[in-house]
Amino acid sequence: LTFKKRSGGLMKKLEELTTLCGVQACAVLFSPYESNPVAWPSRGGVGEVFSEFMEIPMMERTNKMMNQESYTRQRINKEEEQLKKLREENRDFAIRELMLHCLKGKMMMEHYHYNPSVVQDLR
Repeated sequence: LTFKKRSGGLMKKLEELTTLCGVQACAVLFSPYESNPVAWPSRGGVGEVFSEFMEIPMMERTNKMMNQESYTRQRINKEEEQLKKLREENRDFAIRELMLHCLKGKMMMEHYHYNPSVVQDLR
């Protein structure tokens, strides 16, 4: 039941994608419940899309192609960049906070535990 329900939803999304974006798409689903694969929009349609895809030069065809590993690697790199940016923002905030406390005379540096690199950057 779940496979049939989800595959129906996938086919609907593919149809929306082709209609709204004006692109060609196809799908071949191998069901654990059927001996023959399910093709969308049809076996002939899949063959046509695949043939057109194979006519594209290899360099152009693989330029934006992504597998699970490269997608995961790309996401990790993006998240690492975001983490780096947030760490820099936190460090800047800590420096501003430390300077504000010092300017208000509310603290002496030796009484508080700050990240040594933040304190070093103030010198």
